[in-house]
Amino acid sequence: MLLRLRNVGMIESADIRLDGLTVIAGENDTGKSSVGKALFSLIKADMISLVKLRSGQARDFVTNRVRSMNGQIGLVFKKMVCRRENGEVKNATLQLFDDEGALYYGVEIESDLCKSFRGVEENGRRTFKDALIIQTPFVWDLAVTLQDIATFNQESELLGLATRVHYPYFLWDLFVKIRPHEDSEEVLFSDLLTHISDEILNGRVFIKDQEGFYFRRSDGFEFPVENLSSGGKSFAIVQSLLANNLIEPSRVIIIDEPEVHLHPKWQLEYAEIIVELVRNGVKVVVATRSPYFVETLEILAKRRSIRTDFYFAQRQGEESSIVSAVNGETFTIYESLAEPIDQLEDREMENITW
Repeated sequence: MLLRLRNVGMIESADIRLDGLTVIAGENDTGKSSVGKALFSLIKADMISLVKLRSGQARDFVTNRVRSMNGQIGLVFKKMVCRRENGEVKNATLQLFDDEGALYYGVEIESDLCKSFRGVEENGRRTFKDALIIQTPFVWDLAVTLQDIATFNQESELLGLATRVHYPYFLWDLFVKIRPHEDSEEVLFSDLLTHISDEILNGRVFIKDQEGFYFRRSDGFEFPVENLSSGGKSFAIVQSLLANNLIEPSRVIIIDEPEVHLHPKWQLEYAEIIVELVRNGVKVVVATRSPYFVETLEILAKRRSIRTDFYFAQRQGEESSIVSAVNGETFTIYESLAEPIDQLEDREMENITW
């Protein structure tokens, strides 16, 4: 599939293939995370509309899908999805094409409001039934807070009160998915789950009565999941998603800067898990600012012979960026992102007295 974005967030232009593993590299504030947000919003808006239609909460699919997309613009982009340039709000376009080039999703946005949502019809076959974004391991630290906020909002709604407490949408969506469910009779990726549980984390997350989320090591020792290392929390997210069968080919997995909380050995482990999932048909989109993580994914992808597309997000002045394909030219990513280290080494060499 092909995701085409025009004037979305910082991005002036991007054509992104989703055929296996998609890697988007770039410095901070180049719009690379906007790609995942846009894809997430398209899939969510469509699926929410379907659920509402089939449950009787909505009657007209076309109108409701536009309304759902506006909901995503508010929740995901905080009502600022359109690129700004010299004070002007540009019209944004979000399109997803299938493998035959037919329009799967087509969204037109003016002044941060969705005006039309075309594409796959109500009864059409859908490639994706959900998308999720893994943005921070600290969702575990906010688990109790998120649950309390949800309870408060539900009670306010039942009482007819206008008071609502807002929370980050990505975190809530991920939190719902990583809460320990009843163990499935058959886990789709049982070998990966066992590897994470036994060889990386040496334990699993569980709910301990009314005390919240705990981690139980293989030796039986238990402690609050908040006390797990940030890297451990990163793997615990993947572990829980696998245990709940929420990583599968019909769900797009979007991972934002996974390397941030991992030491080099665990970066390699995490990259190997990503590549293994892609090898088994899962579509994964990775946004990263680490040339070393890009290189790790490139080496592993070649070794496993999986389809990988590499992109580089670069600023074009102060108010826009372009996301370009760099397949076969990933050295441009390494050269640009490693430049600060090279400059530091050059300065050190200048200070050496021979």
